[in-house]
Amino acid sequence: MKFEEIIENADQLYKKGKYEKSLKEYKKALKKKFNSYEIHSKIASINIILRDFEEASKSLKLALKFKPEAYENYFMLGNVYQSMGYIKNAIESYEKYLESIEQDDKGFWVILYSLYVQLDMKEKAKKIYDEKLKEIKYKLENEKNDPETYHQAAILKRFENDHQKALEYLNEAIKLNKNSIYYVEFADSCTHLANLDIEKRKEDKYLKEAVEKLEEGIKNCEDNKKIYESLSNIYMILEEYKKSADTLEILLNKYPSYSDVYIRYHNLLDKNLEDFDRIIKIYGELKEKYPQNPIITYCLMNGYMRKEQNQKAYEIGLKAEKEDYADALIYLSMGHINEIENKNIEAETYYKKSIKENKFFFDSYFKLMIFYNKLKEEEKLKELFKEFKALSTEIKDSTLKKRHDRMIKELKI
Repeated sequence: MKFEEIIENADQLYKKGKYEKSLKEYKKALKKKFNSYEIHSKIASINIILRDFEEASKSLKLALKFKPEAYENYFMLGNVYQSMGYIKNAIESYEKYLESIEQDDKGFWVILYSLYVQLDMKEKAKKIYDEKLKEIKYKLENEKNDPETYHQAAILKRFENDHQKALEYLNEAIKLNKNSIYYVEFADSCTHLANLDIEKRKEDKYLKEAVEKLEEGIKNCEDNKKIYESLSNIYMILEEYKKSADTLEILLNKYPSYSDVYIRYHNLLDKNLEDFDRIIKIYGELKEKYPQNPIITYCLMNGYMRKEQNQKAYEIGLKAEKEDYADALIYLSMGHINEIENKNIEAETYYKKSIKENKFFFDSYFKLMIFYNKLKEEEKLKELFKEFKALSTEIKDSTLKKRHDRMIKELKI
């Protein structure tokens, strides 16, 4: 198979959520073109999704070897090391990243400061803070027409927990440039200042100010995805769930490929509003645009399941399985449908397929354990628990490891 065909196949598998299969294809491509920065970067991204941070770090280092100027990979490498608990390595990567960029417009120095403090590197922490203070003081005196002057000042004030002053600086930044990040950070500072008491939040002046500012940002900014998302979050805080969902629907109508909110929008409609017809409508429309997207497919299936139209949901799942884009969630849903209909052999089959698809999706194990317990299949239950417990040696993500250890303690088998 030609190099281009291997890459095309890998890309298609990635789009379908078949990350492990996609990873194998990209590795095949590496044999033909080992010095490809792009392929090493893609392999790193997949390993991050699969939470195999050790392999991700190796791929990122190779990507940097073949393209040292791709400094964003230093930041990704820092993230990976941080997830692994390798704080010194994370510090080195973040330092290289900050050395490489012209301007730290997102305030990544704050991450570095916190890691210095974590390792009791007080002098380095003080130095980076003092340098930032000096830089911002100079900018406020000499670069008053640059919106980033005020944005950087706001980042500093947010770091110091002076959110009132941060709002003043962000307002100045917005006057000079309608940048979406300024609006989002303004809203975030408002939430820090707000009284979030259940009885008082609906009348809180800061939350009202956040809504007004974000609505202004939607009108003023061309790329306003994050602003819509932030506005939806504020409505959630205010317990205005319909407005929160309506905001995300507008967002998806404008940017249907914005997958960051697929699950969140579904959960709002499912758990907060119980609007299952709307789930079917919106995710049905999205599925027409992206027919092999597993997240959209799962959300649509769940809409039909919540309407007790299990056969329709099952047919969608079968099609996903046939066309090889079913993921662990889809298989889990298919197992659940069979269990409801007392088709125990089929239910067990699909629960096992869910585990095979993603062995680190712990819900699949938990669901199958409950299933075996219900059927009084004690031997199968013990064997499955043993298999789940053995995962401990394979988990390379500290957060996932803690969750796994907690589940082992809670499961009394």
